[in-house]
Amino acid sequence: MVDNTIVALAEKVNKMAQKLGAEHSEVVLIQGKQMSINLEESSIVKANSKSQTGIGLRVLINKAIGLSTSTQFDDSLLDAMVKDAVSLAKVSSPNPDNIGFASKVTSYPVVKGLYNKELASLSSDKLVEIAIQALNASLEKEATLNVSGSVGLFVGSKVIVNSNGVLAKTNGTVMTVFINNKIVKDDDIGVGYEYGFARSLKKIDPTEIGHKAADKALNNLGGQKIDSGEYPLLIDKRATRQTVGGILSRGVSAYNIIQGTAFFNDRLAEEIASPELTVIDNPLQTGGSSSRRFDDEGTATQKISIVDKGTLLSYLSDVYTSKKLDIPNTGSATKQGYGGIPKPSLTQIQIESGTASKDELFAELGTGIYLESPVFAMTGTNISQQVDVGFWVEKGEIKFPIKNTMLGTTVYDVLKNIKLVGKDLLIEGGMKSPMILLGSTKFSSGK
Repeated sequence: MVDNTIVALAEKVNKMAQKLGAEHSEVVLIQGKQMSINLEESSIVKANSKSQTGIGLRVLINKAIGLSTSTQFDDSLLDAMVKDAVSLAKVSSPNPDNIGFASKVTSYPVVKGLYNKELASLSSDKLVEIAIQALNASLEKEATLNVSGSVGLFVGSKVIVNSNGVLAKTNGTVMTVFINNKIVKDDDIGVGYEYGFARSLKKIDPTEIGHKAADKALNNLGGQKIDSGEYPLLIDKRATRQTVGGILSRGVSAYNIIQGTAFFNDRLAEEIASPELTVIDNPLQTGGSSSRRFDDEGTATQKISIVDKGTLLSYLSDVYTSKKLDIPNTGSATKQGYGGIPKPSLTQIQIESGTASKDELFAELGTGIYLESPVFAMTGTNISQQVDVGFWVEKGEIKFPIKNTMLGTTVYDVLKNIKLVGKDLLIEGGMKSPMILLGSTKFSSGK
């Protein structure tokens, strides 16, 4: 249960803003702590524990926004925070599309597994044990590895109240374990990392994470150059999630549509991808690391079909963008922490499985590239990037890691060029993703 004291505090600040003239007001309060253990040079070097507590206020006066935050809850500081937000709104430029904040919700969806008592009571000593377990697992594979990484734990509560009667509250726990390994052998360098994240301790296996990170570093040794050309491309499950998620998060955000930077403006009900691709955003997944009952404005979350057999079905929106574009509010408002203005974003991607087994995917790939690192569009729609973790495949068998190789394509070609989707899913932190096989893709070598 969320502490009633912080609920009362959020309601108090909301009323203070109203008394000072705010036409609309919204308070976001987070009370939490972050603990972390850091690894460097195969040793534990630092343990941190810091507060993640703070309060943010957003007010609207004459369709102009005022923002302020505080990390302390003394009456005098809260009073100053409210006055700052109101003063800023009064001198800011109005925006006719600022209609207010989220509407009152009768009830929020039930999402199980967001809070775990065992994690919430975990000591820093236990975090150290977990870090050592992951470290030793890597060194068991190869004693000469240089191991770095971190173990982190967040435990906290969030409350959102606004002048429309919204009262949303939740507790949450999230643990992350990240291990990065490096090995130097003669003139060769192998690097590999692995991570895990979950809302309960039983979903994290530090030994497995350490072993996988070591294996990846060792498998990265012996990199060779390849001939420039066009080759089919098989993308690993995790890289598929990051690739497709990165494209869609930027490509279907209603905020980006307003800014003119969305990849798929005016493309609703049109085919933007191969018919092999179906994607949903599911913040309601039990125990998902990004699962949530409400978004960062207090709107109820929902499962959203984004792409169905290649056809774009929905943009991601919040209160402001839904009004501006005259589209439904999908409850996708997202912001970092308690301050700032939220923007719609992908919450928890789930890509539906296909029909091809791993062996069938490699057989269909034949001679080409197997990629374990994601394909990212850094600027614009064109993609030109170094292959971080990729392997040369011949007759369906991995031969060697590739080096000094660039990949060139576009965000549109990545989605349209999907030929096969794997039937086996990586289920990780509430997200789901298969392997995907793309047709001919350009690669250039520094040969």
